[in-house]
Amino acid sequence: MQIGQGRRCAARTGLAIFAAACILGTAMGAQARTEQLRWSHGNPTEIAGFNVHVGISSGAYSVRVDAGKPTIRNGAYVFNLDVLDGADVYIAISARGKNGLTSALSNERLRPAPEAQPQPATLGTPGQPVVVSQ
Repeated sequence: MQIGQGRRCAARTGLAIFAAACILGTAMGAQARTEQLRWSHGNPTEIAGFNVHVGISSGAYSVRVDAGKPTIRNGAYVFNLDVLDGADVYIAISARGKNGLTSALSNERLRPAPEAQPQPATLGTPGQPVVVSQ
């Protein structure tokens, strides 16, 4: 391994540890907030469960949380995720089929830290899980 590769590897490892602490929220006594995630899927009878993919930068998901198959409320699946208070997090959803296959990721949503303004989000096209606002 070259010296530059070691630094990149250490940086990625550090980022993954930081992201895990942000997402799990309560690590080291940190204050956490709960983000309520809502999404839809066009064929709920074909779904075994969902994965929530979370990261601290767009498109880079360092943590995957098994959300199971949450209850549908008002036409959308609802799942509560604890994240570190004060951290911006990027979230996408994938579906796990009863056939064992996993879908592509949904559209991504930024859940900003409470001091930032939330971005509006709308329901996406049924058939692929799509993250929506509260």
